[in-house]
Amino acid sequence: MLKHLNIALSQQQIGKWLLLLLVFPVIWLDTLYGFFSYLGLGALRISLLYRTLVLLLGLIIVYTRSGLLSWLVQAMILFWSTLLILNTYWLGEVQFITEFTQLTRWVFPFSVLVLTLAALEKYGDHTTLIMQGVAYYGWVFGGFMLFSFVTGLGIPSYEEGVFGIKSFYVGGNDIGLAALISLTIMFVLLRRQFSWWQLGKIVLCVAGLLLLGTKAGWAGAVLLVVGFTMLFKRMRWFALPLVLIAGAWSITWIQANSDTLSYQIDQLQTVAKGANPRERLMQAGDGQLEHYPNKAQWTGGGYSFYTGSGRDYYVTHNNTTGTETFKAIEQEWYDLRGGYGVPFAVFVFLCHFLLLALSLLLLWRRPNIEHLGIAIASCLYIGHGIFAGHAFVSGQPSGLIAVLYAIVIYRLESGALSAERRSQRD
Repeated sequence: MLKHLNIALSQQQIGKWLLLLLVFPVIWLDTLYGFFSYLGLGALRISLLYRTLVLLLGLIIVYTRSGLLSWLVQAMILFWSTLLILNTYWLGEVQFITEFTQLTRWVFPFSVLVLTLAALEKYGDHTTLIMQGVAYYGWVFGGFMLFSFVTGLGIPSYEEGVFGIKSFYVGGNDIGLAALISLTIMFVLLRRQFSWWQLGKIVLCVAGLLLLGTKAGWAGAVLLVVGFTMLFKRMRWFALPLVLIAGAWSITWIQANSDTLSYQIDQLQTVAKGANPRERLMQAGDGQLEHYPNKAQWTGGGYSFYTGSGRDYYVTHNNTTGTETFKAIEQEWYDLRGGYGVPFAVFVFLCHFLLLALSLLLLWRRPNIEHLGIAIASCLYIGHGIFAGHAFVSGQPSGLIAVLYAIVIYRLESGALSAERRSQRD
């Protein structure tokens, strides 16, 4: 009996360490890669190496186990492969590395989901540890952002003279969305067990999002802070005054730094008037789709769509030298439809909407603060992908949302199993 107990404990420890390695090191690898890029050593893409390893491990599980999730990933890869053949057969040319890279980005969140779910099913319930790992991402990000703001070291978000710094992170919108997902879970943990240390972490993450200087980061941070403050009665008495004080200070600071904030102010005014921040990119994409209107609906333009869109965007809309540059539209629907056609775009979107629906189903069946937080994070991820891009194709937010989706499915399966056992006893 003791022997079996030792084995069971050993398996739990193995599972705990596997999940620790899956969520906690990610922010440090992203930071280290950004630091290398800051030093001009961007070729040392250690975060990409890590995510590639995670992707491969997930794909091994995809092709060695049954179930709907495995079938969806296999169908996505087969669908893409068929389109690649159709797009390149007549020309006999293919930019396989570039196109395959696009596929891996779309497959990555599902691969992480399958890997995490398999670990939970094999090694037991470590969902709390996963949520702590997601929350860990945000406050470490905020710490480095504050460090860069104070010291002046780091990568700027925009050109010189415009407010915003990315610290040691390469993708502004990508890291911003990841931080918003993390911030949501940080509020969940605060609500579950209040501590001033946990509140300080939230302040650190919010500060990082504001220093980032992106519209999505600003809007998301404000909505989450106000929303959770109003939702939690206990937080209103001390958090709401802090929000009001911070808001008053922000207005004063913005007025004093209007020159460096002119870019963000102009962008916000444009959006407020109903314009799309990706309008010029979308116009370039539409112009490229006109070259093959019928084909684009079914199979897309593949590599030529992205290079053509990049050329049109830089030449027509930015008056730069005409070069063939790979450029995504940065809205998930446009990139999927333009690259591989409407059917493939619909399939990928349905896969993501299925996971969103499951998170809402879990909230409906078992309403609590954790499931509400995961549902909010899911809506942020999907909404960001539709309106601003940098979601489905970005490993930073996709890795975080994938482990949360694994919690959703694991808990739905556990609930269904418990219900089945109760019915058998009855």
